Amino acid sequence: MTPRIRALIQPGVPRALAAWRSTHYRDVRYRIDAAITPAIDSICGTVTITVDLVRRVPVILDWQSGDDGIAEVASVNGSPGGGQCRDEHIVIAPDHLRKGANSVTLRFRSAIAASGRPITRYDDAADGGTYLHTLLVPADARALLPCIDQPNLKACFTLSLDVPAAWQVVGNAPVAMIERAPDAGRAMFRFAPTEPISTYLFAFAAGPFVALHAPDEPTRLLVRASRAERGRDALADVLHLNRRALDWCAGYTGHAFPFAKYDLVLVPEFAYSGMEHAGATFLREDAVLLPEGADDAERLRRGQLIFHETAHQWFGDLVTMRWFDDLWIKEGFANLVAALVSAEVFGEDPAWSAFLALKATAYRTDATPGTVPLHQPLENLADAKSLYGTIVYGKAPAVLRQLQHRLGADTFRAGVRDLIARNAYGAIGWRELVGAFEGASGRDLQDWARAWVLRAGMPRVTIGRTRRGEWRVRTTDASGRARRWPQRLALLVDPDDDAGQAIDLDLGHGTLTIPGATADRPVRLNDRDFGYGLFLSDPTMVDAALDALPRTPSALRRALAWNAAWDAMREGVVPPTRFVRAVIQHLGAEQDPPLLASLLARLETSLRRHLDPVVQERLAPDVECALQDAIDLATNAGRAGMLRRAWLSMASTEAGRTLLAALADGQPYPGAIPLPQRERHFAVQRLLMLGDARGRLALARIEREAATNDERRAVFASGAADAGHKAEWFDRFLHDADLPEAWIDAALLPFNPPEQAAITGRFLAPALEALPVLKRRHKIFFVNRWLEAFCGGQVDPEAVVVAERFLATHAGLAIDLRRKVLESTSELRRATILRRSG
Repeated sequence: MTPRIRALIQPGVPRALAAWRSTHYRDVRYRIDAAITPAIDSICGTVTITVDLVRRVPVILDWQSGDDGIAEVASVNGSPGGGQCRDEHIVIAPDHLRKGANSVTLRFRSAIAASGRPITRYDDAADGGTYLHTLLVPADARALLPCIDQPNLKACFTLSLDVPAAWQVVGNAPVAMIERAPDAGRAMFRFAPTEPISTYLFAFAAGPFVALHAPDEPTRLLVRASRAERGRDALADVLHLNRRALDWCAGYTGHAFPFAKYDLVLVPEFAYSGMEHAGATFLREDAVLLPEGADDAERLRRGQLIFHETAHQWFGDLVTMRWFDDLWIKEGFANLVAALVSAEVFGEDPAWSAFLALKATAYRTDATPGTVPLHQPLENLADAKSLYGTIVYGKAPAVLRQLQHRLGADTFRAGVRDLIARNAYGAIGWRELVGAFEGASGRDLQDWARAWVLRAGMPRVTIGRTRRGEWRVRTTDASGRARRWPQRLALLVDPDDDAGQAIDLDLGHGTLTIPGATADRPVRLNDRDFGYGLFLSDPTMVDAALDALPRTPSALRRALAWNAAWDAMREGVVPPTRFVRAVIQHLGAEQDPPLLASLLARLETSLRRHLDPVVQERLAPDVECALQDAIDLATNAGRAGMLRRAWLSMASTEAGRTLLAALADGQPYPGAIPLPQRERHFAVQRLLMLGDARGRLALARIEREAATNDERRAVFASGAADAGHKAEWFDRFLHDADLPEAWIDAALLPFNPPEQAAITGRFLAPALEALPVLKRRHKIFFVNRWLEAFCGGQVDPEAVVVAERFLATHAGLAIDLRRKVLESTSELRRATILRRSG
C-alpha cells in the first residue's frame, strides 16, 4: 500500500478518499443475496460488488462493523482473495485487480436491533408481527454491508432477500420473483435491478405488511397488519395527495417519474417524518394515519410531508448532491415544491403562511453565532448527521423562492428543467445549480451565490421615517459586519384592507427611500414574503399592523404582521407581555389553521419561557379564558382540538388544574366528546409538570390500561414529566440500549418543561457531555432535538453559565457540535433576558 493510499484511509468516509474513488471508479453495481436469520436478530449473506477501474488501483470499500458486524472477502475476480481491514475500510490490493471490470464478493453479517442499527426492528404487541426497515442516510450503508458509501458514485442494486414465509418485502425496485418454501417456512424475494442510485437511498422493509391498492393507481400503501383498517380509511386521501405531487413534479421538471415503481411504506416509530428512498418512500406511521381529533394544520402537514418526499424522487434521487456539503439543494427544493403543490391543493394562504413558519425556524438559527451557510464544508461523512437542521430545511427553500422571484417563475422553471435534463441519474454541486439558472436567465449570479450559498447569516432590514416624512428601508448585516445581501422583495404602500401600491425593491447594503411613500402613507415591508432576513419595524408600526388584522383578509399578510411582532419581541423592541396580550386579543378570530398553530405555539413559548412566574400567574387566567372562549366558538372539531391541546399545554390556575385532573381521569372536556387518548396524556403531563399529585395517580391508571407499543410509549413519555423520576429517565436515555429512539424523542420535552428548570438544571451539564456519543449512536436530527429540549427547558442565567463553561472547557469538541451548542446557548440566553424584561 503506497503512502498516498494509506493517507486516504481514515475512519468514516473522508472527502479525500471519496474524491480519489470518483476519479478512479466507474459503473459500480451491487448484487446482494441475504437472509433474515430465524431469530430476526441479524441479516447475513453475500454482496458482490462490480466496479470498473480506470487503471489498476486498490478497491477501497467502507465498512463500519461495530461490535457485532462481520465481513470478509470471499473472492476477487473469481479467485479466493483477501482484503485488509483498516480504519473502517476493506482494502483490495491491486495485485488481485485489473484495469476495467472487477468483481469482489464478500460475506457479511449485520445486527438488527430496536435502536442504533441500520436495520431497525419493531415488535407489534397488537398483531404479534415483527417489522424491519433499513435507514442508511447519510452514511450508514457501510454499517449494513461493505460498499462504496458516497452519494456521487451511484450504482444499480439487485437484491434477493430470504425472510419468513408470511412476510412481505418492499424494496427500491419491483419484485421479479417470489420463491416460497412452505416446508421451511421461508420465502425468497428477488428484485429487479434498480436504476442508478446512491447507497444512502438503498432500502427495504420487511414484515407482515398489508399492501393496500386503489383503482387505477399503481402506487401501493403498505401498513402493518394491526393498522390495516386505519390504512384503508386513509388510503384514498393519501394516494390522492401523492398523485397530485407525482403529476406536478413530472409536469414541472419535464421528466417522467424516474423509477420503475413507487410505494409508500408506513413505518411505526420511524426516526424521521419520512425518507425518500428511490421507488419506496418510508413515512412515519403516525404522521400519515393521523390521530383522533386531528386538525386542519395536521392535515396540511401530512400533505406537505407527502409532497416533500415525492419531490425528492426528482430532487435528490434522480439528481443527487455530489457530496453532503450541498445537502441544502435537495432539501431546499423538496420544501419549496411542497409549498408550491400545497398552494394548489390546500390554497395559497395556508401554504404560504406555513412556509413563513418554516422560514422563521431558520431565522432563529441564523441570528445566532452557531449558524452555518447553505453550503457547509464537510471533510468526512461521519459528521454528515450534523448538517441537518433549520438552515437546510428552512433557509434553503426560502433562498430558492427568493431566487425564483428575482428571475421570474418561468425562467426559474427553465433552469430547473435544464438542471434535471443534464444531470439525470447523476450528481451535482452548487456550481451546477447556479450555472443552470445563469444559463436560463442570461444573468451573472456569482455575487448572489457568494452571499446566499457560501455565507452564513442574514440581513437585518429596518424601516423608518426620515425628518422629511419619507419612508426609508435600511439593510445591514444582522451579525454587525458590513456584508451585502442582494435580494429582491415587495413592499406595499397603503396596506389597509389588503389594497395599496405594490413596489418591487432590490436591496443590497445601505439605505433606500421608498418612492411615493410618505408619513401619511404607511408601508408593509416584505409583502408576499419573498425576502429572507430579520425584518424589523418600530413599535408603532407593529401596533398598526396588529390593529389592522380584522381588516386583512390575506392569511399570509396576517402571518407577516405576527412575524414582525414576534421578531420585535425577540429583539427587545416590545415586551413579551405585550405580545401575549395581543395573541389573547386576536386568537379567537384567526381562522387560518397554520397561522393559528403558529400563534398558539408562540403564545406557549412566551408564556412559559419568556415571563417570570409572577407575571405568568397574573396572565394565566386571561390566557385560559381566551382559549376556552375560542374552543367554545370553534366551528369544527379540528379547530376545537387544536385550541384544546393548546389549553392543555398552558393551563395552570387552580380551576385549570381541577379540569386537568378530571380530563386526565378520562372525563370529557366540557361540552365535548370524550378526550382523545393523546390529549388525556397531555393533561397528565401538564399536571406532573406543575407538581400536582393527581397527575401521578392518573398516569398509574393509564399505565395499567396500556396494551400496545404506542400506548406504552406514550406512558413512558408522560412519566418523564414526573419530577420524582428524572434521574431514572435520564439514565435510560443514555444507557438503555434496548430503548427505541422514538421513545426517547417522545420523552425529551416532558422531561424538560420550563416549570421544572430548578429540578432539571442538574442534568444540563451531563446532557452536553453526552453529545459526542449521542451523535455517533443516534440518527440525524436526534442531537438537535436533544439540545432543543435540554437547553429549551432552562430559563435561569445559571444555565447559560453551565453551557458557556462547557464550551470553554471542551476546546476539542467537534466544530459541528460546538456550533449546535452555540445556537442553543444563544436561544437560552435570549430567553433569560426576555424573562427579566417582562
